[in-house]
Amino acid sequence: MSTKVKTKNVTEDIFAQAWEGFAGTDWQEKASVSRFVQANYTPYNGDESFLAGATERSLKIKKIVEKTKASFLLVISLKKTN
Repeated sequence: MSTKVKTKNVTEDIFAQAWEGFAGTDWQEKASVSRFVQANYTPYNGDESFLAGATERSLKIKKIVEKTKASFLLVISLKKTN
């Protein structure tokens, strides 16, 4: 049974393959999400037709959030009047 040892060259090859096709290089040397996005962002000029509608689960969560928000607003308004 042989054990393969990762070498620096193998690791560099893996990273080179991972970043293949992306623009810019400075974000590869130092973690910089903003530089990566700026170098690789392409504006979308289409419309929203590619978006899917809300799922049943997300609509339930929205309803819970709205109810919770309404109850907090009620508590706040009651505190202001007292």
